[in-house]
Amino acid sequence: LLGPEHTAERASLLAGLSQELTYHPDRVEVERMSTEALTLARTCEDGKALMRALAARHAVEWNPDGLAARQAIITEWLAAAGACSP
Repeated sequence: LLGPEHTAERASLLAGLSQELTYHPDRVEVERMSTEALTLARTCEDGKALMRALAARHAVEWNPDGLAARQAIITEWLAAAGACSP
């Protein structure tokens, strides 16, 4: 459906899919999708896509070992929100 182009739409779709599959047994694939979404969102410089990708990654990192990663995500999320506000 979508090619491998680095677009905000692809980042948002991957973020949504990884968030929906947060508790899927194939953790490797879910983590891959959320990582790709975050990478794409950062490179296409779309604020909304970045916020979606960060939210998805935060959900994927919701485990006892993910505290440091979630804290880093929240820090980036707050910085991105500040950059998006008028």
